[in-house]
Amino acid sequence: MNKVEFDITEAQRLFLAETSRTASYIGGLGSGKSFVLILWAFLQAMKGRTVLYILPSYPMVRDIAFPLIMEIAEKLNMLDHTNLNRSNATLTIGRGTIMFRSAETGDRIRGINAHDLAFDEAAFISKNFYLMAIGRVRKSEDSMIRAVGTPCGKTWFTEFDILFTQSTFANPFIPKAYKDQLAREYVGEFARQELYGEIINSDGVQQLLSTRDINLAANRVPVVSSGEPIVGGLDVARFGDDKSVLILRQGNKLLKIKTWSRIRTTELARAVSDICIDMGVAVLVVDSIGVGGGPTDQLVESIGSEVKVVEYNSGYKPQNPKYYNLRAESYHELQRWIGTSGSIKGAPQEFLDELLQIRYNIIGKNKIIIESKDQMKKRMHSPDKSDALSMTFWEVANKSALQSKTKKKKKAIRRRSAWAR
Repeated sequence: MNKVEFDITEAQRLFLAETSRTASYIGGLGSGKSFVLILWAFLQAMKGRTVLYILPSYPMVRDIAFPLIMEIAEKLNMLDHTNLNRSNATLTIGRGTIMFRSAETGDRIRGINAHDLAFDEAAFISKNFYLMAIGRVRKSEDSMIRAVGTPCGKTWFTEFDILFTQSTFANPFIPKAYKDQLAREYVGEFARQELYGEIINSDGVQQLLSTRDINLAANRVPVVSSGEPIVGGLDVARFGDDKSVLILRQGNKLLKIKTWSRIRTTELARAVSDICIDMGVAVLVVDSIGVGGGPTDQLVESIGSEVKVVEYNSGYKPQNPKYYNLRAESYHELQRWIGTSGSIKGAPQEFLDELLQIRYNIIGKNKIIIESKDQMKKRMHSPDKSDALSMTFWEVANKSALQSKTKKKKKAIRRRSAWAR
């Protein structure tokens, strides 16, 4: 292998050279967290070691880890000696191995024996999973555990033996114009966490929606034009304890919340159809993943001529590239609505408490992601109402609502013209 000099910061260099059993690299946007951890894992594998590399979800493995590992292999002139098997998420380098796994379930790491352990985007990985994973590191007595992430208060990886930190502004490889823009847009505790990587324990640090904004929205009197289209969001229950939720919104006003427990999909579709027709819903956004596919088809068949039924998949590509997926983009439109003009006056306290539990993080190339439903359920009930409301802010749905309104208006004009004759 030819020697290659990487453009890395002093904090990254010290992290790579650290020999303590546990060490964390904590930083803000663009501080090179994932890059330095992938590089560390690659260097460990080049020594013939097996590294278990954990990310919160498999899409992150695919979208973050795989491209970075191949970039590093190319820079080290090791492409001919490196084999990435994407089907089983394993990279081999000579006698060394990096096994990429997600933290979505403990079954992903059962039966694995490794020398070293790496956690990427550690803020989105629970301490219980961490404790389970360290039991997999048993191939040698000199095992090392590394974690990187943006802190959301004190947590398991901020209490490691050695802690390296780096702010966004300390990274000389980020364009100055980008850093200047972030300095203008990020303020207060949000900036301290997301740009300086500080460990802060206070209200609102992890929350997408602040307590203040939710309280204001809960007491705000809505100002709504009667001509604004009504948009509905339907989150279909996936498990026995979850609830199916229909939420209707008209402009700045939350109109209706309806929940069902343990209802057959055919009965759910029939009930939702009746409500949509009675309320004059223009567009209904349905979470069509998994069991949502059946109700979606039934709703299209039953009310498709009167209501535009739109299939929603949280993993869709967002229109704004700063978001990781459509779910993150939808939730941040909800955040903007709550913080500016939206009214949730009359909503039950349970719903307000649920909104307060929504958390976000920054991953990969500075993309915003919302904590998954499965992760949320480990510390609260399923966020079915929040998901349903966020779906109503999908831009595609709102464009459909406006088009539907225009078509109905033209249809009414044609009817009046016919009557005039």
